[in-house]
Amino acid sequence: MNEKFEIRGVNHIAMVCADMSRTVRFYRDVLGMQLVKTLDIPGGGQHFFFDIGNDDCLAFFWFPGAPEPQPGVSSAGGMPGRGNLASAHGSMNHLAFDVPLDKFEEYMRTNWARDRKESNMPATRPGAQGAIITGWGMALPERVVTNHELAETLDTSDEWIVARTGIHERHIGGSTASLSLESAQQALDMAGVSPGDIDALILSTTTPDRAWGTSAIIQDKLGLKCGAFDLNAACSGFVYGLVNAHGLVAMGAERVLVVGTDTLSRIVDWNDRGTAPLFADGSGAMVLEAVDSGGGQLLGWDLDADGSASEILWADVGGTVNMEGKEVFRRAVRIMMDSAEKSMAHAGITSDDLALIVPHQANIRII
Repeated sequence: MNEKFEIRGVNHIAMVCADMSRTVRFYRDVLGMQLVKTLDIPGGGQHFFFDIGNDDCLAFFWFPGAPEPQPGVSSAGGMPGRGNLASAHGSMNHLAFDVPLDKFEEYMRTNWARDRKESNMPATRPGAQGAIITGWGMALPERVVTNHELAETLDTSDEWIVARTGIHERHIGGSTASLSLESAQQALDMAGVSPGDIDALILSTTTPDRAWGTSAIIQDKLGLKCGAFDLNAACSGFVYGLVNAHGLVAMGAERVLVVGTDTLSRIVDWNDRGTAPLFADGSGAMVLEAVDSGGGQLLGWDLDADGSASEILWADVGGTVNMEGKEVFRRAVRIMMDSAEKSMAHAGITSDDLALIVPHQANIRII
């Protein structure tokens, strides 16, 4: 080996394959795993290690000119089997595969990515009233906190944060209500509508100013004469709000004001370098207005939830954000892609038909 890499006692999934470039692309780009180490094998070939969280590692062996499939430790039928494999690193517990790449990739899609589920979202009914966005607005607090400022109190640096997230600075301050009022008023002004023209207000937030009623405070201060409710779906909140707004339009509402606001700086542990650089404050709003032309319906949409992941990113009431960074990263890549694919399938389009993708995500590596 060119360098020492201690992996004794670490669980592995191992595979011998001939098309290494394809395999690396599949696990890095499709399943969202991080390639953490590449080692040369004496006599030719390479050993690839992917970090899959929970102290587990996904290992691939590549030999020049290796036939496909390359015999390894496998169970009957070519599906994964457990066994011991001796190597220059010592004896390790492995899952080994002896299958063609096409079959292996299909197996991993349906078993490794087990949190990818078939979409069961209902399709927009033919003839349903549609809507278009006629106004939008945004608001950010004035105070800007740079990575260099965080480095003064945290064991981190601008280079470390940018390399892992792409983030250089964040905006801090304000309340959920105050930021929402600013972005919502901009949206109303752009749409050219008065407060009395709005039929419903949806506030998507995971950081309300009070246990309930933040949307009602905004409704009152804007002078709206309609129903209002808070919607808490965390990072997915604005998409949930948009889909709900289209539902209200389909039932007869003419105009719905959708606001997405979070003041996450209030629930961040500013001594935690794993979360402090990621979360901050801001607001966005839009007016969704019904159209009579027969268009404006959502072509495709996907809403989902997975309570089994509640222990990798959470904040107790009155507490601060806790996050298992590697696992959140791994899931975020897969789930964002999975949800987008389901929405496109509902719409009957492919990625080649898209002009713009707007992800709710600050981490450039995930994007």
